Amino acid sequence: MNNNQILNFGLPFFLNPLLLIPAILAPLSGILLSGLALKLNLINPAVYQLPKNTPNIFTAFLSSNGDWRTILLVLLILGISVLIYLPFVNRLLKGAKNENN
Repeated sequence: MNNNQILNFGLPFFLNPLLLIPAILAPLSGILLSGLALKLNLINPAVYQLPKNTPNIFTAFLSSNGDWRTILLVLLILGISVLIYLPFVNRLLKGAKNENN
């Protein structure tokens, strides 16, 4: 009980201003891309409400009545988010490596 180890390790990442930029850009790009796909009728909108603990990849698929294109969109958004975060994480790791040397 009352163990703050996770907070001690995670807080420097959450309070790092370098990671603030991708933390804003990645969800924003996902929202814009999915909104555009809905507007262009490339995917079906959600018709079912699912439990909160359903994994994200399956949430879109199951709530859209099994539309396989939603899985592709979720994987595309995941890939774009990784590409947005990649340069920032590399810079953060390079700075930590230089700090240790």
